[in-house]
Amino acid sequence: MVDKLYLKPWEEAKVDTSSNTVAVLVMSGNVVITNTDYSIVFAELTEKEMFTLPIQTGLYVLKSQDVPSEVYLFRMFIY
Repeated sequence: MVDKLYLKPWEEAKVDTSSNTVAVLVMSGNVVITNTDYSIVFAELTEKEMFTLPIQTGLYVLKSQDVPSEVYLFRMFIY
């Protein structure tokens, strides 16, 4: 399944990996991926960069930086 997100500057979205692996592809803008208390930065992505969040590793926060961002989330279900 593919989700398309449009994030305004400094807007956040939460991603849950409890039932699938999620690949994050930034089509435009800048996005930082952190844990839910913002203490650990896992990735800082710019245009055309991808990062994969492993299955069953919890919640992550995607936060757009100073420009609007277009992000695709690829959810890979494992049966």
